[in-house]
Amino acid sequence: MKKRILTLVVIALVLLCCAPIIGSVGASYQPPDTTVPATLPPNTGTPQPEINITAYEQQKASLSPWEKKLSSDLFSQETPAVSPGTGTLAVQGSASGDTVAYVYVSVDPSASTHVIDPFVSTVTDRDETDHIAVAKVNFDHLEQLASRSEVRYIQQVIPPRVRMGSAMAESDTILHTNVLRAGLINGTGVKVGVISDGVDHYADAVFTGDLPTVASGKLNILSNTVGGDEGTAMLEIIYDMAPGAKLYFHDMGTNTLAFNHAMDDLVAAGCTVIVDDIGWYDEPYF
Repeated sequence: MKKRILTLVVIALVLLCCAPIIGSVGASYQPPDTTVPATLPPNTGTPQPEINITAYEQQKASLSPWEKKLSSDLFSQETPAVSPGTGTLAVQGSASGDTVAYVYVSVDPSASTHVIDPFVSTVTDRDETDHIAVAKVNFDHLEQLASRSEVRYIQQVIPPRVRMGSAMAESDTILHTNVLRAGLINGTGVKVGVISDGVDHYADAVFTGDLPTVASGKLNILSNTVGGDEGTAMLEIIYDMAPGAKLYFHDMGTNTLAFNHAMDDLVAAGCTVIVDDIGWYDEPYF
């Protein structure tokens, strides 16, 4: 009985001692504020410009019929693209002194691409099947050209780029073509075509034995007007891997039509394998 009374006394003393502590803790506790502030704090990052879609739509609606045939990259990005309906055109590049635009011109399927000839300074490529031509036209003549009923649209040419690597791949061993050559498979009877920027110094590779001679018939240069040596490097790699193959080279040209013509020329020469290292800035990523 005495032990039970002593236990109760101890419990009571503990509760009395802890009561102030518990009370002070309870009094200092505040639940978190979950209310949303009336105004958000200012954004300290770089301010993002607002895009006024309505203004763009109004400007587009105000363009004259011939102005609507021009791609937006032909208009200046620093000044209003046009004075609507007046025929006044601020062409991109004019500030730097350029006077000629390099463009694709698409014509109606019922017309020949030759309808553009009086309005351009030079036609570099034509494709009558797809009804498109590549031409250089003076900025002052764009209105006359676009006003032709046969012309569907005019788009600025974006030149291709060469996909260059920082080091030469050890493709011979990686692809095991060295094993194939040991089995007497070395590319004999196959014509391989290469499209790149150029083969300006292919003679140096011939001298060092990295390429066959032109006289042997195993090296054929169909066109080398762009300039560069990525084509030489590609031919050397192929020659290492398949020394029995006949090699053909054609430059990439400066537009998609010229590139397509390069492909056609290599096919006409009998190439059954065609490779290139060309990329286009306006092509889809995938």
